[in-house]
Amino acid sequence: MATLIHCPTDMAVLLVAVKREDGLIVIPSDPGDVPGIICDVNPSLPINPQLIDAAAGRTGLPKIEIFIWQEFQCEIQMPNGLPATVYAARTLKIPDQIPEDARPLPDLMRSMPPNRNRVAYMKALQVFSGALEEQTKALDLDDVRRHIESLTPKS
Repeated sequence: MATLIHCPTDMAVLLVAVKREDGLIVIPSDPGDVPGIICDVNPSLPINPQLIDAAAGRTGLPKIEIFIWQEFQCEIQMPNGLPATVYAARTLKIPDQIPEDARPLPDLMRSMPPNRNRVAYMKALQVFSGALEEQTKALDLDDVRRHIESLTPKS
């Protein structure tokens, strides 16, 4: 697994999945058209500690423990036209307090302007759904047909 060292853009957007006690996963978000925790990036420092600090600062939970998926980063365009990199993380335990403005990612996506940025958020939603942890493989259509035909009883 690769470790995220430096952010390719001067801004980052962190999507932190916080699981509530009722099982619902919500994302703390800064106000505006770009859901998530928005932070300026210092390019001379590694990105992971900056993301952890941003999560602690925004959520008001100084001891927040998060897991950042090292396999996921996706570039979007901010409303001012500058690029930003989206990162996905999840809390390692249910925090004692969850920011009141945290909402489910599908709700945040519906509030976004209809532009290409939604693709990055759809990919993040897949990450939160376990897509990076699933064992998957591609199958050839002919192999699938042969397998289905082998299951069909012969009369």
